[in-house]
Amino acid sequence: MAGLKEKCAVFGVSGHQDAAYITSIGLAALNHRGQDGSGITSTDGRKMRTHKGKGLVNAVYASDPWNTLRGDTAVGHNRYGTSEGSSESDDHLGPITQVRRKGILRRRPTIAIAVNGNNPDTTALENRLRQIGRFSPRDNDTEMEHALIDYHVRNGASVEDAVIITKAIADSAYSLLAMDRKGKLVAARGPHGIRPLVMGELERKDGKATVFSSETCALDVIGAQTIREVRPGEMIVVENGQLRSIQFAEGQEKIDPFEYLYFARPDSILKGQTIQTVRERMGAKLFQEEKTRVDADMVISVPDSGTPAAIGYARASGIPYRAGFVSNRYSGRTFIKPGAEIDTAIARKLNPMPEVVRGKKIILVEDSAVRGKTLKRSTRLLRGAGVDKIHIRISSPEILFPDFFGINTPNQKDLIAFLKNVEEMRQEFGADSLQFLSVDGMVDAIGIPRENLNLSCFTGEYPMDIGKRREEVVFAPQR
Repeated sequence: MAGLKEKCAVFGVSGHQDAAYITSIGLAALNHRGQDGSGITSTDGRKMRTHKGKGLVNAVYASDPWNTLRGDTAVGHNRYGTSEGSSESDDHLGPITQVRRKGILRRRPTIAIAVNGNNPDTTALENRLRQIGRFSPRDNDTEMEHALIDYHVRNGASVEDAVIITKAIADSAYSLLAMDRKGKLVAARGPHGIRPLVMGELERKDGKATVFSSETCALDVIGAQTIREVRPGEMIVVENGQLRSIQFAEGQEKIDPFEYLYFARPDSILKGQTIQTVRERMGAKLFQEEKTRVDADMVISVPDSGTPAAIGYARASGIPYRAGFVSNRYSGRTFIKPGAEIDTAIARKLNPMPEVVRGKKIILVEDSAVRGKTLKRSTRLLRGAGVDKIHIRISSPEILFPDFFGINTPNQKDLIAFLKNVEEMRQEFGADSLQFLSVDGMVDAIGIPRENLNLSCFTGEYPMDIGKRREEVVFAPQR
């Protein structure tokens, strides 16, 4: 259990003869949520077939496995493995279809699941699996949940009941898709609604297919109509073209602000708002909160996720926005890149434009400061390009506490804002000034009531019991 925690994407289709191929297109649109690997499981009502592999979506499906992935129902998963120093085999890639017993993978799968999220404390789940002889120390949290779901299905439970029974033991932050061999598709969103999940409809010649996705952008790409978000604590069962809604738990939405700050694609819509618009409001709010105005020639961003906030800051301040960095879009994200690899990743990703920034006083806007390595490297690159003054503005609050629900901030000692105050961070980054957006400012910019947001990374107030992980949290920042 060495920290196979992930921030991922799920996508599923029911009722279309090209379900697996459509799923691959949806996963490609969601590749920003998981770049370590991808997988699809389909069923023709008799047999489940899976294709998965490490790497970007287009590379995983370059072999055109569509003749193999037959059937009108499919579930897909993109994985972002975030454990530091872990070496993962394809066994851990989703969707999960096989049960491991005594280290041996059992074949003839009956259930496939794809999960976006993480279980902070698997103690109760491990104990239950030991009771029924299904525990394997090699399994991650999703594989353990699959083992219990599979157990109940093999003992006569329906897929939906098996998921409900399992999730009553393994409460966590999740959006989940489960599919059985006959083609029943189940979509469930955790009671706290931390992870997003949306439902859509796709026209076909003789009717409509039902589609589920982590984000609306993937529905747009395949030409599906967004119907609505799956509610917190709700399960939607699709069987033989019919839909049933089950409110399996009382829901209290606590959406993750990082969806707005960083993870979701700018063209996705969450809670009725385009992500791009919210990020621009965060930038504008950041300027409005400034106590002392600084003299600057231009606003630039750390691309790409910092760009909308920089545009909002520029619009509110009247300072022109310029592209000061060129970003290599194929170098991958650096937010959750573990360990020493991050310096090389940043160098590959960012390159300053000296003819734009040389001799200038700039406002540098970034979406967040986690470990601080991206900002430190970015500032060094800008100084090397001849920038005169660098004023860093961060469109999120200080991240002081670890996340246990799927984002790679599990080690509090790695969070720069936990270790240093604002002045110390300014010196560490090599900036002339530094300012963060306040928690109230972020909440106001998102436009959702505070009680409907998971602010745990900023306030230390966790929306669910994190069990033994609470022992890892220091609630007074050491700075």
